[in-house]
Amino acid sequence: MAYVEMWQFYCHFFFNMSITKELTDIVSEVVRKNGYEFVELKYGKRGRKWFLQVFADKEKGIALQDCRLISEKLGYELDRHEDLLKHAYSLEVSSPGLDRPLKNISDFKRYIGKNINIRLFNPVNDNREWAGKIIKSEDRKVFIVNNKGENQSFDIENKASAKLELNINEI
Repeated sequence: MAYVEMWQFYCHFFFNMSITKELTDIVSEVVRKNGYEFVELKYGKRGRKWFLQVFADKEKGIALQDCRLISEKLGYELDRHEDLLKHAYSLEVSSPGLDRPLKNISDFKRYIGKNINIRLFNPVNDNREWAGKIIKSEDRKVFIVNNKGENQSFDIENKASAKLELNINEI
């Protein structure tokens, strides 16, 4: 990659990180003000088109009407920040899905008894990837029991990603 291309890539990457942080602040506030849980935001390009994807939830799940309401409220609020998004984009609001990401300690507490897949930044017992059932979550630690019946704990700060394991029997 030529020097100019590399420079353009880094400028684009860091510029998008800054915008994503500002967008997350705005979007999470709107979502929470309307009684929903903000889960995640994705902002980027698909081909030549920009998109802003927002994932929200509530205790008993999120319905199409909820997504429509959030979309309307976000559209209004984002129009007030037109200096932030200077190009056309597609706004998508949806549920995080059955295999939702687990972001913070309260997510792990909420899903005690459920199976998860977790990827770590730093290996624990020479392994970065683990699967098992959450048995407890406290003091910034998550405790699971794996398929072999072995207990394992992880610091929440060491979590690169975690998702609920999709169980077809619970659908």
